[in-house]
Amino acid sequence: HYPCDRRRYTVARAALRVWLGDYLGCAPAAITLKTGDYGRPYVARNARRVDFNVSHAGDVALIAISRKRTIGVDIERSDRRIDHAALSRKFLSELERTAYAHIPDAHRNRALLEWWTAKEAVAKTLGTGLRAPFPQIEVEFKNGVPHLLNVPGMPRETWTLHRLAVGRSHIAMLAICLQRVSPRCARPA
Repeated sequence: HYPCDRRRYTVARAALRVWLGDYLGCAPAAITLKTGDYGRPYVARNARRVDFNVSHAGDVALIAISRKRTIGVDIERSDRRIDHAALSRKFLSELERTAYAHIPDAHRNRALLEWWTAKEAVAKTLGTGLRAPFPQIEVEFKNGVPHLLNVPGMPRETWTLHRLAVGRSHIAMLAICLQRVSPRCARPA
């Protein structure tokens, strides 16, 4: 809706096409991008099975590309103010809410953003976006390291979750599914 957002989107998509062209061995203009049933973008006619995902937070774009796995990324500004009570009730599981209740007030904003970013990366891997059953996607943080405890309908052993080092001003997570997830229907292939 805003010119600055259009420019950011255009620059991120141009970079994505250049990097996908490198991975696929073709010109960026030759790449056809489509979207799945829930809006997840993918490369059409993708014989090399390259997967990618993109996330934006203000002036920062995060792009991940994989040759072998289905991936999802999310990035958020760490200073973003959120309604802790409402979001924790809506998006955290009972187990997560119990852990969240033990976090000192001064750290709750960042903690909730970390949970959100991890769950959003998983949802983007699945291709479900905001339709994901967020309370059923369970994440635990041990010594600051994220671990997936549950993804509905999939064995947790097929998942890894990684915190990405992007500085203190942002929080970023990468979710990797060892099973191929169909970009068209957001189900394991």
